[in-house]
Amino acid sequence: MRSNNLWTTEGISGVCQNELTAGLVHRAVAAFAGRLVRQHDGSVGESREPGSRPKVVVAGDGRPLAAELLFAAAEAARWAGCDVIEQGDSASGAVVASIRQIAAEGGLLVGNAPSETHTASVSFFGHAGAPWSLHGSLDEVKASFDMGQSRPVRAAGASQRRLIETEHGKLIQPGTLVLQRGLRIVFDSACRPLECRLRELLSEQCQLIAPEPLPLSRPAPGKPTSPRPTIRQRREKMVARQVIADAADVGIWVDGIGEACTIIDDRGLAILPDKLVAVLARCPFDETENSIDFVEGTTREAAFHQFARNGATLAGDQQGRIWFRTTDGPPLLDALLTVVRLMTLLDATNQPLRKLVS
Repeated sequence: MRSNNLWTTEGISGVCQNELTAGLVHRAVAAFAGRLVRQHDGSVGESREPGSRPKVVVAGDGRPLAAELLFAAAEAARWAGCDVIEQGDSASGAVVASIRQIAAEGGLLVGNAPSETHTASVSFFGHAGAPWSLHGSLDEVKASFDMGQSRPVRAAGASQRRLIETEHGKLIQPGTLVLQRGLRIVFDSACRPLECRLRELLSEQCQLIAPEPLPLSRPAPGKPTSPRPTIRQRREKMVARQVIADAADVGIWVDGIGEACTIIDDRGLAILPDKLVAVLARCPFDETENSIDFVEGTTREAAFHQFARNGATLAGDQQGRIWFRTTDGPPLLDALLTVVRLMTLLDATNQPLRKLVS
């Protein structure tokens, strides 16, 4: 398979074990880890121990379909000379929080960014959990992948599996989302770790509803066919139809790595990303006064650095990704935090979502 078909703006992805194989994942992750090794060896600082190796957090989404890819990713990072911290099933936000907690040089998530049934992806993160994208930090990784870079060190790194207790984990844990209203929520996501965590957080009186599939439709004879909708557009339409059918309070679609989301109000209408940021800024989530921004970066990496430079506490982009300012400074991109804030606001105001948007 040609690398131009493998690489997307935000990493690598494809049909699992068909387009995206364990061999290709090993090659891409080895190129990524090799760059981290070179950065680590070239850095200057008193805290760096002689002979130390860069630490890399490696996580997956728990699907048996992608288990071989996850193993290949961990082995490639070790082979390239990194110490691998295997985190287990995670969404993107938990990976980033772990990178910061243990001061790792980077991390990766074997997830499902395309959000299709049989697809998989690998997303890459650098220092402080900054996402790596093409037209940025991933350019060198892709170049190494294309060249078939040789092993950067002779000795392989170590591997360990452990649960990392992060500030992110303390912020989103059972008991932190105490709701008085019995909200009816239509929820759809290919990110299983995020869905499992959300189910743990919601109180018993809340109802999580899965959307029904859309009915099959055939174009009328002689009528020109319209462009086929994307998987995201189809899933959003499913959620909107179910919100109306079940008179739900809110509909939520989240992508397969737990970053981008679409919020549907109680009328079945999608909330525009800039409107969603303004709504979330009203949330009594903590004592911090919220200031908002709408970042214009075309990639996750560009948006991360744009938000990091400004003074806002909350920002969004056109893809429905919501960035949060954290106590340690760097932005955090996490759809679960978005959902938690929205549920808290709906409960506190006791108003329909359409009223909060208007």
